[in-house]
Amino acid sequence: MKLLCFIISLGFVAQSSAEVLLKERYTHYSIAPAQVEQIKVELRKNSPVSRENKVFHGGTEWTLVPNFRWRKERNLCRIRDVHVQLNGVYTLPKLLNAKEASGDIKKRFNSYYHALLEHEKGHQDLWLQAGEEIERLLNNFEPFYNCNEMSQEAKVRIAKVIQRYQEHNRDYDRQTGHGRTQGAAIR
Repeated sequence: MKLLCFIISLGFVAQSSAEVLLKERYTHYSIAPAQVEQIKVELRKNSPVSRENKVFHGGTEWTLVPNFRWRKERNLCRIRDVHVQLNGVYTLPKLLNAKEASGDIKKRFNSYYHALLEHEKGHQDLWLQAGEEIERLLNNFEPFYNCNEMSQEAKVRIAKVIQRYQEHNRDYDRQTGHGRTQGAAIR
């Protein structure tokens, strides 16, 4: 499960781009199952991740931040100095009682945790693709006579890319059963 926001920064200067800058942060919520069978119950009971009245065992919130400046050259405004940053905050479970937990609990939880993380990294890959597409879009943006109109058009096109990748992420969740087909399932 994921959520995305985006922020656009505009300015007035010059230059070109590099690549999408990725910044990740992890937060964990605790579970303390006494038996393997309690892992799923603990995940449901303690997870802070919910969307549309459904509780998920993990999630990532993404913020895509396209920054660019523009410069007027020969009566035409051109986008310059493009930088796109992707910020992600993963919310995942951790075993509070890892020292006391049985080997079976640790083994089952660790297997599940790594599959869940792999699923969330799949969302990250999609948002990185979105960031790269936005970077290409802005680096190849046609010049405008009116700088404000150009900035507004850039925002509209960025929003369309974001919207398309939100749908890609929903498709990814549908195709993987929110990670179940990738092993992110506790039975």
